[in-house]
Amino acid sequence: MPDKPWALADGTSWSPLFCFGAGEGYSNYTFTSMSVRGNLTAGRSDQKGSHAADFGELTVSVTVEDLHHFTPSGSTVVQIYMAPLSASRTGQVRYKMTLAGFSKAAIAAEGTTTVDVSVRSSELGYTVFEPMLAGADNHPFVVESGEYRLLACHSQCSCQLNTTITVQ
Repeated sequence: MPDKPWALADGTSWSPLFCFGAGEGYSNYTFTSMSVRGNLTAGRSDQKGSHAADFGELTVSVTVEDLHHFTPSGSTVVQIYMAPLSASRTGQVRYKMTLAGFSKAAIAAEGTTTVDVSVRSSELGYTVFEPMLAGADNHPFVVESGEYRLLACHSQCSCQLNTTITVQ
C-alpha cells in the first residue's frame, strides 16, 4: 500500500492522525498467513429489499501470532478490507477500500491462533442510484464481476497480508 493513500481534492496527500480501527494493545501481534474459502458471484437484484439478495459468502482465515510473548494473554481485532481492482461498469463512484468484516481474536501468551472472518456479498455490492427510475424501491443492488483485493489489517493504515479474488 502507498505511504499516504488519501488525497485532498487538489491532489495533496495527507494522513489522518488516527486511522480507522486503530487501538492499543499490550503486545505485538502479526498476521502470518491468510486463506480464502467460499465463492461470490456477480449479480443484480431489482427486488424490494434487495440488500438481502444472496450472491454468496467468503470465509477469510488469518493466522495471528504473538511476537512479544506478553503475559497474560491478549487480544486483537482482525479487520478485512476490500478494494475493487477493476473499474465500475455502472459508473458509480466507489471507495478505494472498505471494511468488509472483522473479528476479535484471543491469543495466548507465546501463542498462535487462526481467526475466521465472514465476508458477505452485501459488503462487496452497492445500490445503483439511477435518477430516471421513479420511486425509492427501484434502485438495484449490484455485485459486480471483476477482481477484488482482500486485505488483512490491524487498522485501515496497517495492512499486513493481501490476496486477490475474482468474482464471476
